[in-house]
Amino acid sequence: MRKKDVIKIILITAVSVTLLAAAAVVAFAVGADSYDKIAAETDALILRLDASDGNDDGAYKGLLRDAAKVFSRIEKSTDGRDGEYAALVRRLTRELPFEDQDVRTVAGKLAAWYRGQADGTLEKGVRRIAVENGALLIEYADCRGYSVEALDGADGVKITLTDVSVAGSYAAAHPLGVFYELGEGVRVRCDTPDVSSVTITVLFDEGTIAAQAFTLLPMPLDTLILPIE
Repeated sequence: MRKKDVIKIILITAVSVTLLAAAAVVAFAVGADSYDKIAAETDALILRLDASDGNDDGAYKGLLRDAAKVFSRIEKSTDGRDGEYAALVRRLTRELPFEDQDVRTVAGKLAAWYRGQADGTLEKGVRRIAVENGALLIEYADCRGYSVEALDGADGVKITLTDVSVAGSYAAAHPLGVFYELGEGVRVRCDTPDVSSVTITVLFDEGTIAAQAFTLLPMPLDTLILPIE
């Protein structure tokens, strides 16, 4: 090989190594300051939220979309700063209770909630009822809380959810006031005794769900899991 070609190969290799090293430095820097960027966005968003009166629908939806973006970035974080991200989520949600290690799951649900609110695509209410892995699941959007009480003279319970309705898609598939088989020896019926509550009557061939005094549901979009004992 000619000396000139050897020198060219050496130069190309050196440039490639330099570019790779620079890319690694940039990638490290982005990862290192990602928390600081998200924290700064959180501070700015809180100031905007505090200053908003909610009267400008377009501006308010913009705030909701920006909140969704912040929560989405927290959901995708990989730098192991769970406690610090959890603190940001609590600041944005006025101290939503959850464990630090669950911050990405919580942030993902909040991102979906705020994005759906902004775009008008989120269906509120009781959206799904199922039995899975020995538990009754109630998927909801926008529900204040629930309670569980045993039925008199029957093997079952009445679950009362407050400040919520039945989602249209659920009502279309399962008419209100009618029992249907949910599976695993469980029958269920939804009723709306008034405009702000939903009762779910559940009958069991075997087992039951423990009684529960009224309990707040702080997550606006989540699945209530009630073990069948």
